[in-house]
Amino acid sequence: VRVRRRELQNALEKALAALAPVYRSALVLRELDGLAYEEIAQILGCSTGTVKSRLFRARAQMRDLLWEEHREW
Repeated sequence: VRVRRRELQNALEKALAALAPVYRSALVLRELDGLAYEEIAQILGCSTGTVKSRLFRARAQMRDLLWEEHREW
């Protein structure tokens, strides 16, 4: 179980690092820091619509990257 958890953590970190910085920052602020869309928009200096769009793209890219790396999961 620990090995699998470590593998998953490494895969997540690798996929996160592969994201474009604008997507990575939005995703980290939302999913890790738990900020609201409006707070993220203020920090990044963009609209809430842009934040939502970046999060959608970031999640899609993370899903694709993780799928490519670990299809057997």
